Amino acid sequence: MTITDGPGNYAANANCVWTLTGTGGSITISFSSFATESNYDFVRVYAGGSASGSALQTFSGSQAGSVTVSGNTATLALVADGSVEAAGFEASVTSGGGSPVVTGSPVVETGAPVAATGT
Repeated sequence: MTITDGPGNYAANANCVWTLTGTGGSITISFSSFATESNYDFVRVYAGGSASGSALQTFSGSQAGSVTVSGNTATLALVADGSVEAAGFEASVTSGGGSPVVTGSPVVETGAPVAATGT
């Protein structure tokens, strides 16, 4: 499956959350493109089904790689401030053993539309 924050730049004050569910015991998120306003706009990855608590990994700027979450559920959140916007991200998501990953529609509190493609 591929997820993205949508075409073009994400919006000012974006707050978008994706909950990812797999069946293979872990979920790996690998960013193929990544651009946010460094130190002001963030993509955070959490274990479990919500964007609360401490993030396992936080990405900002132009450097992002991969992160693996133990368990069958992970949450990815894009949070932006109100000034500079950037291209955002595109990432592939896989579950341990190549099992399918599913996501519901992302929760968008403010900001640009977001998309999830593939299965």
